[in-house]
Amino acid sequence: MTSTTPAIIGAVTGQHVLDGITSNSSSSNKLTNTNNNNGNNFLSGSITATVIEVLPNGNLKVSGEKLVTVNQTDQYIRISGVINPVYVQYNNTIPSTQVADAQIEYRGGNTNIDSAAIKSMLGHFFLSSVPF
Repeated sequence: MTSTTPAIIGAVTGQHVLDGITSNSSSSNKLTNTNNNNGNNFLSGSITATVIEVLPNGNLKVSGEKLVTVNQTDQYIRISGVINPVYVQYNNTIPSTQVADAQIEYRGGNTNIDSAAIKSMLGHFFLSSVPF
């Protein structure tokens, strides 16, 4: 990468600038991720939620948690969000697609992200802020 400082800067700043001044810089970054992180996650089921607040517009802030034990491992499913009571169905249920500001969390079992994947994500984050 080569950048040139044009003499027009002097006209803008009111300073005298010598013609022909240039600055050169170069940078190279390479990030390689050789891991193959593939996965499919599908969560289906029902969870009971409690109304924790009635908002001024009539919408309901709800929250719920469910403990499921699979193969002697505790797994937690948590949900919170805001629902419009108009969408509550006849059997007092609502699809998760109708929960605004939904926060759905699944914890337990083997839910750790590979450390190589974390390093790769951090590398991309820090390199994205490098201007050249």
